[in-house]
Amino acid sequence: MATRTEVTVLKAGVRTLAGVLVALALGAGPAHAQGADPLAPGPYGYKKIEYSAGNLMITIPPANGTASQTFPQPLEGSIIYPDTPGPWKVLVFMHGRHSTCITGTGGESSPPITSPDVTCDDTDNPDGTENTTKIQSWQGYDYLSTNLASHGYVVMSVSANTIVSFDNTFSYDAGANARSQVLAASLDLLYRWNNGEGPVVAGDDYHTVGTKLTGKMEMQRVGLMGHSRGGEGVTDFIRFNRLRPSGRIYNLQAVMALAPIDSQKQVPLGTNFGVILPACDGDVSTLSGANAYERSKYPNGADAFAKVQFYVQGADHNYFNTIWTNDDGASYSGTGSGADVACGEDKPNSIRLFPADQRKVGLGLMAAFLRDYLGMEKQFEPMMTGAAGLPASACPTLRGVACSEEVKTSYIAPAAQRQDIIKPEASMYGTVPTPLVSADSAGGELTATGFATFDACNEDRDQITGVQIKPCPTNPSPNSTTSTNRSYGRQLTLAWDGPAALRAELAGSARNAARFGALSLRAAVNFGDLRNPISNGTNPASAMQDFDVVLIDRAGKESSVRAARYGTALEPSLGSFRRHVVLNGLRIPLTAFSGVDLTDLRAVELRFGAATARGSIQLADVAFQEPPAATAPAPDAASVAPLASAPDAASVAPLPGPKRVDGIAVSGVTTVPSKTACADSTAPRSSVAALRLTGGRLVASGTASDTGCHAAGRLAARAGKLGRVQISVTRSVAGRCQFLRASGRLTAATSCSAPLALIAKGAKRWSLKSAAKLPAGTYTVRIQAIDARGNLEPAKTRTLRAG
Repeated sequence: MATRTEVTVLKAGVRTLAGVLVALALGAGPAHAQGADPLAPGPYGYKKIEYSAGNLMITIPPANGTASQTFPQPLEGSIIYPDTPGPWKVLVFMHGRHSTCITGTGGESSPPITSPDVTCDDTDNPDGTENTTKIQSWQGYDYLSTNLASHGYVVMSVSANTIVSFDNTFSYDAGANARSQVLAASLDLLYRWNNGEGPVVAGDDYHTVGTKLTGKMEMQRVGLMGHSRGGEGVTDFIRFNRLRPSGRIYNLQAVMALAPIDSQKQVPLGTNFGVILPACDGDVSTLSGANAYERSKYPNGADAFAKVQFYVQGADHNYFNTIWTNDDGASYSGTGSGADVACGEDKPNSIRLFPADQRKVGLGLMAAFLRDYLGMEKQFEPMMTGAAGLPASACPTLRGVACSEEVKTSYIAPAAQRQDIIKPEASMYGTVPTPLVSADSAGGELTATGFATFDACNEDRDQITGVQIKPCPTNPSPNSTTSTNRSYGRQLTLAWDGPAALRAELAGSARNAARFGALSLRAAVNFGDLRNPISNGTNPASAMQDFDVVLIDRAGKESSVRAARYGTALEPSLGSFRRHVVLNGLRIPLTAFSGVDLTDLRAVELRFGAATARGSIQLADVAFQEPPAATAPAPDAASVAPLASAPDAASVAPLPGPKRVDGIAVSGVTTVPSKTACADSTAPRSSVAALRLTGGRLVASGTASDTGCHAAGRLAARAGKLGRVQISVTRSVAGRCQFLRASGRLTAATSCSAPLALIAKGAKRWSLKSAAKLPAGTYTVRIQAIDARGNLEPAKTRTLRAG
């Protein structure tokens, strides 16, 4: 194949993607703050490698009466990484099922399993330039990878092309296990290349890994993103990784499933899990990622991870990948049975997103999720909880609904940050209709009065019979009798023709809502029930439902707010044919409830019939959650880097499964020797000239140097090159730690095994001044220099007392 030259892309190349954009104002929506901007370019340029690392032999068990199949899946793809010395946070992306070859006539196909190696034949033109017949789907997320690399992340996007030839007819699980094997092998490659040399292609730097990644990756925490069948692949890998019979177990901190299928009904547990549901998806048109989300919510009472669902108006399946240019929603146009007034691109009031706009929205949501939960960049947390919407740079500008209507967000907090009120509980099932008095999730009684319909349902299918466990209202589309409820989980059906109320009594510690920042619930409108207003299909607010949310304290005082002010979940699905009932979130800050004692509540009550006289909705996941505003970590867009050294093995909690988490300290990485120059394994040195509090602010300065290594025999000397000086400032609080941010504020108390550091200005002569006065307390200051080869000096530790 023809060769290329590796190119360093400057920050300006990223900046063109995140220029100032004007939000589309197509209608008024619920107002909420805009979040930090994940589209903004970071401080780093980036480089790219296309790698090939041999084949992984995969055997798929027999299915559908076929014999088992064994085939070679090439371990190939691309790696985009920052032009900095590291350490970098690690992400792996996986594409889904798509044609893998371009035919001679320009069409697309996948090779039959009888073809040699089940791969496309790559050819060159007579002049030596590339005529690649292989469709490189893994390149389709470069717009996301380059943005993340500019913020200090290395992204490996892997090929699953050969699996595509087997994952329909010959695979019992749509290729999920095969994709998990590829993900495991790919992470193992990164682990190996972090400690040694990768593949070298003589004379071809663009396809050479070599030592470009050595000693620069933080393998202690990793994140994944998968699209379509790759979305189920990364979801399946959560289980595969936890129970891996041999090989390393990786500490998954963030897994994003983009428009995934759900053939295997996995239960994603043990990681922060996110899913994106494109409302105009013409491929996975049942939005089956909503099912995986429902199963992720309550794996156990000690679950320490967040769950996030984004429902994106006007988005299709393919346009999140720049290689997949065909429109999977084409059937929504025209006059056929599948024509849809909202999703059809030829319709006068279409809300379909153009590809560039769809990728802006996708970039904003995926980058924010991955940077929040893998990078611990908590300025993006409000986008996860629903407290903030899309930033202006991510808003559609060419076509679509108003930016405030574009994304519906659901958020389930970790168990320690949540008090469940109405899930509903499993005890409510088995009786038709559901009893009007039963147990709630907060230790009290759940009482329903005045409803025309009050029942618990669950659209999930029995794995043996394939029928719904207990069907929810069908809400059929005009040309279909199939239910459109996509949220396969426990939920309540509520219908009212006049005043009605659902009251959850609180008991014990559940009465103290002051421990939390918001009351949240998830709801969906049963658009097929004639009690609801009739939507015009393209205006989100044309058929909105509403009800009152009331807090009642034990002194008898109460405070009420209207639910629809706090999100768009009570707007019905848009469209005429492709319509969905999906549970989406409403988030009400507890500061909205005035005049009640939040420390001593008696009940939460939902009152119907006053805001809208009649209606029918689905309801689930009523809870107090999130830390209160006074103690939540303040959003901070300033750059905060993790310390390069890994926590001691004893301080890393084991994951469920046969092995513990692998941790690599950069200081312990083997430097791969060059054939012409000496191997630099000498740590740099720093000295501290000043470390004091001036006006309550930390002031530190000093110098640093790096000697490199000396000539030895035929090996030439290598000059030293400093990377940076990093300073960690820590205050101990009841066995946990608070770390100083670049803004001058302290983080919330968190584990001391995941320290944060500030990057000093300069390297040979460095300095740091905190942006604000330090709160009173005793602080431990750790100062370390790191060189360009990844060598890290032992920390210099000092103590300061403020106040």
